[in-house]
Amino acid sequence: MLNSWKEQRDQDQQFSSLMEQFYNAIYIDTQSAEAAIANTQYQLRLVRSILNNPDSLATDDLTFKLFNLGVSQGISGSETKPLMSNLKASPGQIEQSELVREIISFAENETWFESISYQDWWSELLPDLPRPSSYYISNQLDRSSFFTPADLEEVERLRTSRQFTSTLKSIFSHKALIYDRMMKVKQGGEWVMNEIIERHPNIRFFVDDISILGSALKGWNGDEADFPMNRMSNTRWELQIRLSDGAVKFRNRRSWDQNWGGSGYPSGSTIYNYSNIPVTAGMYLVTLDIGEGRYSFERLGD
Repeated sequence: MLNSWKEQRDQDQQFSSLMEQFYNAIYIDTQSAEAAIANTQYQLRLVRSILNNPDSLATDDLTFKLFNLGVSQGISGSETKPLMSNLKASPGQIEQSELVREIISFAENETWFESISYQDWWSELLPDLPRPSSYYISNQLDRSSFFTPADLEEVERLRTSRQFTSTLKSIFSHKALIYDRMMKVKQGGEWVMNEIIERHPNIRFFVDDISILGSALKGWNGDEADFPMNRMSNTRWELQIRLSDGAVKFRNRRSWDQNWGGSGYPSGSTIYNYSNIPVTAGMYLVTLDIGEGRYSFERLGD
């Protein structure tokens, strides 16, 4: 009887440890889904704007914005799927079996998304034009040096064609499908995480070494770029720090593998692997709550 009790205790501890791994993996995948949602919302607004007001953008600006439509930011390299082979409930444990089924359902949603996430719209919209690189776009290099006058004339001709409008409508439908699926992944992930915490309240985040960095500090790379934040709770970090005019992001373990940006200032919602957060010069109390998905910059002085 004693051995049976010990075996059950060991199995429960192993399952709890496994749930901690899944909790952290699902958290990252849910954050990735949230970033994909934000990016897809921008793309949907862009397509709607072009369809409703085809002459609202200058030809060169339109060309670079169309490049963005080929970008499908989704769950590239799921953190959850590599753990699935270890997922099993202890014999006779109904609650564990229910949790396992919910995790499997979440992972299936991720797999379905991967089959629809990418389509090469650039070659359909502008088949004869050179494709700008992501590096070229993200670093805002001189646009006039990339497309020739003949390229821009071709864009001007294509933008009024029926085929161009039809392709834009197809893009809108495709992006709307991605948005719907990513919302399901995000909501499903949040549901499973809540279920895990309800049954295993002592689970902790593996996100344990948050730092802030950026052009408002000492740059984006290098040994002195990261300023470690102080952990205040399982999910919350703080730091008093002086910032310059510029931008910042948060990241884990001094790596870009896990990073958070946003658009709001002086407070806003964190978005995983997203845009830099613009800030103005001053002394601040910076607070980041990964669990709540929020950050704030409380101004303490100039």
